[in-house]
Amino acid sequence: MTAAIFAGVAIGLSTVFVSEIMLRYWKSRPSETAIGILLRGLLLRTALVLSALVVVLSRGWFDEIVFLTALFVSYLAAQVWEGFRYQRFIHSR
Repeated sequence: MTAAIFAGVAIGLSTVFVSEIMLRYWKSRPSETAIGILLRGLLLRTALVLSALVVVLSRGWFDEIVFLTALFVSYLAAQVWEGFRYQRFIHSR
C-alpha cells in the first residue's frame, strides 16, 4: 500500500516538471502565445498521466484504488501550483 501511495504521488507531482519545462521553453521563445504554451503543456501532462495509468493498471503492480487516489490528489495539487506559477509568469512579462 505504501508503494502505491508513493508511486501515485511521484507520478502526479512529476507533472510539475512538465510545467517547469514549458515555462523555460516559453522564456526562450517570447513570441509564443500563452494559450499555445498552455495547450502544449496540457497535452504533455495528459499523455504522461494516461500512459502511467495504462502501464500501472494493466500490470497490476499496486492496489488500484490507493494508487488512483494518490495520483489524482497529487495531480490536482500540482495543477493548482502550476496555475499560480503560470499566472505569476504571465504577469511578469
